[in-house]
Parts: sequence; structure tokens; C-alpha cells
Amino acid sequence: MRRSRPRPASALLAALAATCLLVFPTSRVQAQSENVVRCPATRDVWLSAMEDERDFNMGRARTLKLKLWQEFALVDFDVSAVAGHTVDRATLFIKPAGGHRLGLNGGSDLRWLTVSTVTHDWIEGRSRDYGTDRRGNGATFNESSYRAANWGWDGARVWDVILGHGHSLRFDGRLSPTGDGWLKMEIDPTLVSSLVAGTSHGLALMDGSTAVMVNSLIESRESGSGPYLAVELGAADSSPPTEPTSVRVISDPPGATESRGAARISLQLAPDTFAIDLRIGGNPVDRWQIPHPGAGEPSHAFALLDLEPNAGLDLELAAIAAPGNRSSWSRARG
Repeated sequence: MRRSRPRPASALLAALAATCLLVFPTSRVQAQSENVVRCPATRDVWLSAMEDERDFNMGRARTLKLKLWQEFALVDFDVSAVAGHTVDRATLFIKPAGGHRLGLNGGSDLRWLTVSTVTHDWIEGRSRDYGTDRRGNGATFNESSYRAANWGWDGARVWDVILGHGHSLRFDGRLSPTGDGWLKMEIDPTLVSSLVAGTSHGLALMDGSTAVMVNSLIESRESGSGPYLAVELGAADSSPPTEPTSVRVISDPPGATESRGAARISLQLAPDTFAIDLRIGGNPVDRWQIPHPGAGEPSHAFALLDLEPNAGLDLELAAIAAPGNRSSWSRARG
């Protein structure tokens, strides 16, 4: 079977215009009320898309800059207290830290924010300001780990696994001041469920409303006042979903290149399936390869790319419910 390498986004503006795939409807997690839990940031990194800053890592900076498409952040959260529950409501909180021109929105120029899942893992890094991270090998715009790992495939950049690309989920919303120095924005619960299910490596935060002369900063995890999620828990649910059935694997010549193979996977899923996990030869497949199934759609099909050419596949697939519960593995060969 032959598979082609995915094509990187041609420009960051294309990433900003990506369509959303959303289905709408160390500190511990601390309960705010009986059914609302606070999920603090566990790691974060500020990245820059500016040409001469694309190899810079700001993983230990005390602030994160959100400046249109030019500079943005990846933030991961401790959602352990959410596991085993549905999510009724979720709110993102960020604390402004200067860099504004007018400060008309609770002391910040930030008003609209794009939040998306991240479908490739990354290293936080050790750099405290603009600079290369040769000791910590932290994430940059160009690499998920400086000089150590790409963003999923040769030539990929961070924009290829966020903002609706690489099977990531995107949500746009409006920030409002809380009155005590913070900004908040309700986000789609699907984003939190993605963190719980392990289909996202944190969330990407990008400014959607300022201008190039504005350098809006927010507090990072290292400051002690980093971003956090307030999640209203729904019903407890520990029931695993039914495992995938009718799994079929065929070659996918249109997705192949001269050097890499491709396969097409089709399967049937139970109604409560939120996502699927996939292993090839016992090794996990990266999340940018695996789309979320449509809500309530039993039939699901997708392409697997970048495979060894003309090689057989030993697949294992498991269904994941939104509370993070997993089915047993189904197996197929192709």
C-alpha cells in the first residue's frame, strides 16, 4: 500500500480561514463548586510565526504573547477531574499582562480568540525569552521539539496541526472581563472532551481581533496566574463504548506517492463513540491522521498516509467515549 505525505498549509492566512470540524451542542484540579472543577495549565509555550523567529522557543517565559497570526500559544491543562463525566459547559480564563494600546476590554486589547485542539505532541522547552532552546529542545513554529522532532511529517509546521488542519477542532469566541483582572470565554465542550479523550495535546490560543502594532500579553503558567479552564461536569459515565466493527482496510492509490504508501480504513461505530484510537503494529498513530467521526453517524472512513510502501498493515482500533472511556481493541489486517 502506498501513501502520500500530507501537504503543509501554503500560508498562515489559509490556516486562519480553515473550516471548523467541531460538533457543537504542579497544581491539582480544584473544585469551585459541587459540579464545577478548575483545570489549571500544566505546560505552555509561546511561539512566533515571524520569519526570523520561527526557531525560537518561549516555553519558560512568564507571559504569552497573542498577536494576530504572528504570535500565539499552546497550553495544556490538567483535566483529570473531568474524566468519567460528560461536559455540560466549559469556560477559558486568561489574565492580561500588558502590551495593550487602549485596554478597553478589562485592561486588554484582546477581544476575540480562536481556540483549537493540537493534533501532534510538543515539548514545552526552557527558553525564557526569544531565543533557541538548545538545552530543552522546546517546541518552535518549525518543530515540535527543536532539532529533535517535526510537527508530524517532514515539512510540517505547527499551523498544520491546529486551526482546523490535521483533523484539529477549532472554535472562535468573544472574551469578556470578569471584573477582577481576568478575561473569560465560554468554549465548546468538545474541546475539553478532546483533552479528556487524549485526542488533543493541549489547546492553541490565537488572537483574532487586534492589530500588528499591539503586543497583547497574558500570564503564563510560570507566573502563577496562568490560563485555566472552569468545567461544569455533566453526568458521570464509566461505561465503555462498543468496539469498532466491520473494519476494512484497502489500498488508497490516490493518496500514495512514489516513496510512501496510503490505505483507506472503513468501519462501523456505536452512537456514543466520540473518537477512535488507532495502532499499527502496536505503535500509536498520530492524532493528525485520525478524524473525529460525525455525531450519530455509524459509518466512518478515512485515509492513512505516509505508510511503508507495499507493506501489510496490522491494525488495532478502539472507540473512545467523550468521558474518556475506551472500548476493547478491534483488529484487522490489510
